[in-house]
Amino acid sequence: MMTVNRHLTGPFAGEGLATAGTVVWTIASLASVAASAYHGAKRNGGSIGWGLWWGFVGGVFPVVTPAIAAAQGFGKCKNNCGSR
Repeated sequence: MMTVNRHLTGPFAGEGLATAGTVVWTIASLASVAASAYHGAKRNGGSIGWGLWWGFVGGVFPVVTPAIAAAQGFGKCKNNCGSR
């Protein structure tokens, strides 16, 4: 049986604290998708396919993927992208 927290107001009134955590995690995941997709596209010379792939992986692993992107140099091109 789920206990109800009666101290919450607004859209979370009557809901457990897990709901607020779920909202925060969802927002963080969406931010990870956007940042990861941007990094994937920029890193691979504007490739839409790589951007979609990095965005997908950013949604599946929302903590690890941006950390890898930061370690690679967020949005920095991998191979001579200036010559294209």
